[in-house]
Formats: sequence, C-alpha cells, structure tokens
Amino acid sequence: MTPAPDPAENGALAILSELATECECNLVFANPGTTEMQLVAALDILHPDAVAARGGGGPSIRPVLCLHETVATGAADGYARMARRPALALLHLGPGLSNGMANAHNARRARVPLLMLVGGMATWHEGADAPLQSDAAAMARTVSRAVVQLQLLPSAAAVAGDGATAAADAAVAAGAGAPAAHDFAVAVQPGSATDGRVVTLLMPHDAAWAPADRVPAAHTARAVADALGVPKPAPLKEQALGAFVADCAKAVRVELDAKRSVALYLGGGALACGDALAAAGRISAKTGCTLLAECMFSRVERGRGTPANLTRLPYFPQEAQAELRRHSLIVFVDTPPPVAMFGYQDGPSKLCAHLDDDHMWQIDSPHGAPDSWHASCLTVLADALGATPDAVVPGVSCRGVFEPLPPLPRLPKGRLTPEALCTTTAALQPPNVIIVDESLTSGGAYWRASRGCDRFSHLSITGGAIGCGPPMAVGAAFACPGRLVINLQADGSAMYSPQALWTQAREGLPVITLICDNAAYSILRVECARQRLPAAGPATRALTNLGSPRIDWVAIANGMGVPAVRVDTCEALVDELRGAIERCTAMIASSRGPYAPAPAAAANGSGGAPTEPLSHTGGPFLIQAVFAAGPAAGGGAGF
Repeated sequence: MTPAPDPAENGALAILSELATECECNLVFANPGTTEMQLVAALDILHPDAVAARGGGGPSIRPVLCLHETVATGAADGYARMARRPALALLHLGPGLSNGMANAHNARRARVPLLMLVGGMATWHEGADAPLQSDAAAMARTVSRAVVQLQLLPSAAAVAGDGATAAADAAVAAGAGAPAAHDFAVAVQPGSATDGRVVTLLMPHDAAWAPADRVPAAHTARAVADALGVPKPAPLKEQALGAFVADCAKAVRVELDAKRSVALYLGGGALACGDALAAAGRISAKTGCTLLAECMFSRVERGRGTPANLTRLPYFPQEAQAELRRHSLIVFVDTPPPVAMFGYQDGPSKLCAHLDDDHMWQIDSPHGAPDSWHASCLTVLADALGATPDAVVPGVSCRGVFEPLPPLPRLPKGRLTPEALCTTTAALQPPNVIIVDESLTSGGAYWRASRGCDRFSHLSITGGAIGCGPPMAVGAAFACPGRLVINLQADGSAMYSPQALWTQAREGLPVITLICDNAAYSILRVECARQRLPAAGPATRALTNLGSPRIDWVAIANGMGVPAVRVDTCEALVDELRGAIERCTAMIASSRGPYAPAPAAAANGSGGAPTEPLSHTGGPFLIQAVFAAGPAAGGGAGF
C-alpha cells in the first residue's frame, strides 16, 4: 500500500487539507493558472481516488474543471444552494477573479457560503508590476463578506532593523530572484458585502510552495470558516425569541381582529426548508394571512406538502408595491424588506414605505444559521398564534393551504410560445427534480403552471447578474447526484456562460437545458415600453436583436459534447423533453455515487468536430425551443 504523504509537505497541501476539514470543502470548481499549480499538485494528493488508494481516511477534494471563471463561481453557488455547504472556486489572479465576480455577486445575494481561492504573485514579485498583477483584494471586497490573505512576515533580522529585508529587496531588483523563505501570517479584512457569505482567500505563489510549517494553515482555515458561517449556531430554543415573538403575535392579532390584512414574507433559508414552509403554512391556514416569497429567491421547496398559496412577489416595482400595499402588517423572515430592482422615473425605491416600524417585523437569522433555525423560529411563531399541527388539518381545517394538488396543466399543441414551454415543463417534470430557472421574460408563466407538480426544488437568479443558469445547473447536479436538473434558460443570458455545457458533458451530468429562443434581449424591449421611450429606432433594434445571425444552440451544444435538438412546435417539445427525462432518469437509477467524468473524446471519437448529431444516452441534453414570432413576454413572476 502506498504510504500517506506527509501532510506538512508544503503550504498548498496544508491549506487545502485544512479547508477540506474545517470548512467542509470537498469539491473545487477550478480554472487554474500558473500561480495555482502548487495547489493543483496538492489536489492530486487529495483526490478521492488517491485517498482511496491509500486506504481511505483523511480529507479529500474532488476537482472539476471549468472553462471560464464565471462557470466556476456559478457552479459553486448552485452547489451551496442545494448541498447547504460551501464549495471552492479556484481562480487565477485578479483577472480570473474579475471574470468570476458576476456569479459571486449572485451567490452573495443568495446568502449561501462560497469560498473563492485566488492564487497570487509571489510576494517578492508583486512590486515588479508583472502584466497580470492587480489589486485582487480590492476587487474581492466588493462581493465578499471577508477577504482572508496570506502575507509575508518580515524576518526577525528586519524587525531588529539590520536592513536584511531591504537587502533582499535589492537582490530581487537586481534579478537575483526570490529571497530566503520567511514565515507567513494570515490577515482578515472585512469586505463590503457583509450581508452575504462569500469569502475570498488570497494565497501568494510562494506561500503555496513554502514548507507547511511556515504557513498558518489551521489558523487560516479557521478564519475562513468563521467568515463563511460554517460553525453553525446551536438550534433555536423557544425562550430565545422570548418577548419578541409574543409581541409579534400580539401585533398580528390586533391587525386581524381589525379585519386588516397581514402577510408573512419569506426569503433565504425560510424558503429552502420544508419544515419552515410547513410552519408558515400553518400560520396562514390558522390566521388567513398571505404567504409571500421574495421575487429573486435562492431556493424554494415547492410542490406536494408545501403551502399551495405561496405567492412570488412580482418583479416590477409598481406591481410589487401594489401587492405589498394590500397588507397593513408584514412579518419578514430571513429577508430584508424589498426594494425596487431599479429606480425608475417617478417610481418607488423602498416597496414597503407605507408601513412604519411598528408594522414591519423582521426575524433575521444569525450568520451561518442552518435551515433548522428558520423552522424552529417559525414553529415558535406558529405556536404563539395557535397554529399548531393539531389545529391545522390538511384538507379539513387549512383554508386550502394544504389541499390536494391541483391537476397538472394540459399539454399544449401548435406553435411554441413561452407560456407553452412553461406549461409543458410543469406537466412533464418528474418528482424531486431541480429546476434552475433563468428563463427571465420567457418564464413568467412557470410559477403558476407548476403549482400542481410533485415535490421539487426551484432555484432562480438572485443578484440580477445574468449567465448563472448553466453553471448553477452544474453545481446542483454535483450536490444532488440522485436528482435530475432542468435548466429553464433565456437565450441571451446563456451566451454569458455556454462553457458550462462542456463541464456537463465532461462529467456526464443529468442536466436538461431548455433554451428559450426568442432571438432577442426581450427584457430590454419590455423596459423600453415600461419607461415610455419612443418607438424603437435603429440603435434600439440593433442592441436588442439576437436574430442576425440567429444563434445555433444545437451546433454550440454539439461542439461542447452535448447532444441537442431544435424544436418549434409544442408536440416536438413534448416528445423531446419526455424522451430526455426518461433517458436521464434511467441513467440516474443505474448510477452509484457521484458521476464519473466521461471518457476522453467520447463525444466524437477522434477529438475533432463531430460529423453527425450526437446521440443522447442519459447525460446532458439541450433543447433549443424556438418561439413563434410575437410580442415580447410580459414581466410576470420572472423578469
């Protein structure tokens, strides 16, 4: 048996080992470069296969190659939303970090843990202003709760003032290369995104190759874990809410007794936890209060067993404000009061400006709270309002909140439209599916169409940075290897991250991508109309049109190793989607554990361009759904 490597071999191995142990990071979505190759070599040692060959035991990290940094950060976001623990995104220097920041921004707004491990120039080379040198820490702060940085400590001689550091710097300036090794220390700087759980760890090249005893790996991992919120707080005790819940329940009763409307507005972990939703449903069933979900949610558990009356807040501020103004008191759970996505001329900013502090109650979770915290909290509130399980009987005394599922929508026929795509997806999706929804203007009908579906998880864009859907589908598939993923995907947004298809093919992931092909940036056309701009001129038409040339998603997918078809009728969509679901479901049933990467050149044999359409046997599949010409879809529940 091969002996286990010395865990104190170098800084890269020490840091990754501690992150795997302390932060539960056992998966890395990576786009490495020169400054990360020590980390890549350490991943060889920590690879699950290598760990198993040594007899098992000890930390392991599985690497997944992503062909663009936005895929790496988006996949880590999707993984965290479903696994409820962080993944690593390994990025190359400041430019690589900047490429991944859009989906790191979405992860911040999703309030899920994400660790970006960014390699840096050797400390003694930073002052040389190499072409890739940039202020990565400054960039990281904009999306991070904390920036953790390994920094070179001055030598004892330099501290004593004998000029050793200056001499070393002079030697480097003269081309002598690296100075003698020094100890490293960890520095933690607060980021500006303290409402999220994104953490950036900056690791200089020389810290990665330094002897492990020169790098404070355990202390670094502990600082990262604290910032991520990995050390989860103890479950909530009833007395922890104390007078707050009693006062909140009293305020709710006052409004209800006066025949005024009350809403329970849920976000974050309160929507991701079935037990939390059940408690919220009991409150609604007992009191008659409205259940609202934040519009740009991270994850919602939907379908069988969840409250049937949960309503997604509309996207556009006027419609959202109209809904919120119906209520004289709102209880916000794990989400702040909503604001408008944009400030429109004569439009609102804060959408609950009609309520004073006495009529807005906020139940905020502590940093890193597990989903059980939200369930405990809402259960305490439900009990205070008399909404106990005994008092709310599904189908008997529940005001329709827990009634049997309504029938699934009928399958449409004829030319394909956005509404027809939503209806078809809802009618065919299997139980326990994960819906990654970046359909934007095309998906406004999906929320209502899917009300009668069996239990499923619904993920959406959270921070408005488009291009999140295909990468999130990758991460969700890794988080839940026994579940099918369907990505409802706007065509323009998909062009921000098509490289995710390659990772899906390489890893053999059961992801079905439905491209909503309206050949336009429809949301911008909707915005033009809502802002009462003049009729579209040549510039507006040119900057919102994706039809010249029309994007060939079948060719793009095939080039990435993903089988694909194009459909333009409802009947064709039904046939292709049903067949893809059956093949993926069969593949999932025959798989054991995480999916294995596809064999090299499996897509086309020779490694060159495929000469014939790829056949689908259960891995990723793409359907380009070409919509009939017509007016842009409205903003509905989506964009």
